[in-house]
Order: sequence, then structure tokens, then C-alpha cells
Amino acid sequence: MDFEMVFAAALLTDDILAAIHDLHAYANGGGTSISRDKIRSIVDKYVMFDDEDFPRLRNDVDWDAVVTYWRKAVADMERASKGEIPVYK
Repeated sequence: MDFEMVFAAALLTDDILAAIHDLHAYANGGGTSISRDKIRSIVDKYVMFDDEDFPRLRNDVDWDAVVTYWRKAVADMERASKGEIPVYK
């Protein structure tokens, strides 16, 4: 799965700050090698902050594409759990 798109989908289903925290946790654990600059660029792509540093979803993101990606990913996970497709494509 594309961790950037998973993060974007989490923004739609979770608290924005919780999703950002989860992205940091993913980047810092499990042997991943995602730089702070990469994390910052991903967050900046999907989230904007107001004058009081309150996070909001960006208006210029194709959120329909994010939802489409997530629905396909969930369908693939369901098919993989049934053995219909390999777990890792």
C-alpha cells in the first residue's frame, strides 16, 4: 500500500492530528526509512494550518481520488484475506 494515500485516507476518517501522529509513528517504527522532510512534504500536501496552528484539510486536494484509492485497497485486503490474491501485490 502507498503509505501517503493511507495517510490521506486517515485524514478523512480520523482526527487530523491523530493521523499526523500515526504517520510519524509509522515512519519511526518497523524499520522504515522515511525522512522528516518526506513526512513534512506529505503533511503539507494534504493539511494546512490556520493562524492559530489549527489543522484543516486542504481544499486543493483531489479527495475523491483518495477515497477511490482507499476503497480499492480495502477490497484488495478483503480478497487477500480470502486467499484470492497475494497479500503483497
